[in-house]
Amino acid sequence: MSARRWSCLILAIALAGAGCGRREPPRALPLFHAGDYSAAFTEQKRRVQGEGPERDQPLELMRLGMCAFEAGDPDAAIFLRKAVDAFADFSRSTGETVAGSTFGSEASAYFRGHPYERMLVLAYYGLAEYAKPGRAAVFDAMAGFNHAIREDYAGEIREAYEKTPEGREQLAKDPDFFKCDSAFAHFMVGMCHLRVGESDLAKAAFADARKQAAKLTARGYPAVADEFFDAERLAACNLLVITALGRAPVKYRVGQYGEFCRIRPGDTVVEARARVSAGGVTLDPPVPLEDVFHQASTRGGRAMDAINRGKAVFKAGTGEAAVGLTYVGLAVMSSRDRDTQAAGAVIAGVGLLAGALSALSKPDADVRCLELLPATLQVLPARLPPGRQDVVIEFIDRSGAVIPGQTVVLRDLEVPAEGNRLVYVRSGPHRAPTPPPPIPPIPPVPPAQESLPGLTSDPQLQPKDTP
Repeated sequence: MSARRWSCLILAIALAGAGCGRREPPRALPLFHAGDYSAAFTEQKRRVQGEGPERDQPLELMRLGMCAFEAGDPDAAIFLRKAVDAFADFSRSTGETVAGSTFGSEASAYFRGHPYERMLVLAYYGLAEYAKPGRAAVFDAMAGFNHAIREDYAGEIREAYEKTPEGREQLAKDPDFFKCDSAFAHFMVGMCHLRVGESDLAKAAFADARKQAAKLTARGYPAVADEFFDAERLAACNLLVITALGRAPVKYRVGQYGEFCRIRPGDTVVEARARVSAGGVTLDPPVPLEDVFHQASTRGGRAMDAINRGKAVFKAGTGEAAVGLTYVGLAVMSSRDRDTQAAGAVIAGVGLLAGALSALSKPDADVRCLELLPATLQVLPARLPPGRQDVVIEFIDRSGAVIPGQTVVLRDLEVPAEGNRLVYVRSGPHRAPTPPPPIPPIPPVPPAQESLPGLTSDPQLQPKDTP
């Protein structure tokens, strides 16, 4: 009787551990993907203000920042900065400890995201600041892009690579394998340096961008001419068009118990490129400088995979032991001898305990992700006659046809004689009757530099080997 009571208690614990509910998906996601960015922003604000697990807060703030940016909210930089502050708070050890334990799910940990997610949130923060006039905004933008470069440094998994022969061989071939390979982040650092008159630093940043762009060419993207990264040509440009195409990569689980996280390209990525025209004249094609799937999928395994692999081994071992012990125990309990029956009950109880421990073990990988990122970022710097221009951005599919319902027309866009004007457009349906108001012209700023609180804009910022 006692053994049966223990069995019921153990099974109840197992069921309770397995039955924890999940929060419903954000209502902002379908609105965002339908192009109703303002409604998505409103919904996401409600979600962030509501009750929810603290472990999800950085992800919810990332979503809020992306919604604010796409909606053209003037405080987008503030929301993105809150997201940066949230995922940068790595001192929250409770969630990390739970995730690392045998019975804690990785998804129970405080969300940090993968390096590509943190890097792109910082890059969007940089864009939100770059869109503002004034020297302080320039340095805040530079800080965002420099920290994006730092986040893309995969020091958190380099250590695991160094422990394997294949990893050491890879590092011997390419010592920079784990350094930032975001051509976009390096390019925007260069644009920030140009705005403050630091031409030498701008040239160095553009050289880094050229080097990383060559990796995209190796993946099948068109080769980028060296002139594209010429600092003097870029300094003369008065229009900077950035187009975001497609949807973010998707995380999914693989393995016997879903203990590994893998990444595939986002759904319904039909946009191949953007076409920009001004005054009825088609400009040079925008150049792809960021492939988000490439960023997400070229860093090998992750530190949590090793922990989850150990959990999976534990789960499999205890599960097999549970079946064997329970079977033996029940067989022994069929004896007519009372002492033998008692021994069988003990064996069966141990088997049930092993089964409960197996059920409580949670090796499943964390597949929470920032779904609101694009698939690629493409950049077009241009020099147009100063004054008002009608600028049209069309999105082209792989067959060369214009995708209906995605064209954005900016009427009477004021193009400055000096400085440059930033125009950001995302592909997809645009449900708003008119696109968000264009960003005001950015006047050139003097070369003198100021120190700013918060994120550092130090161009010499070096990545650290620890996350």
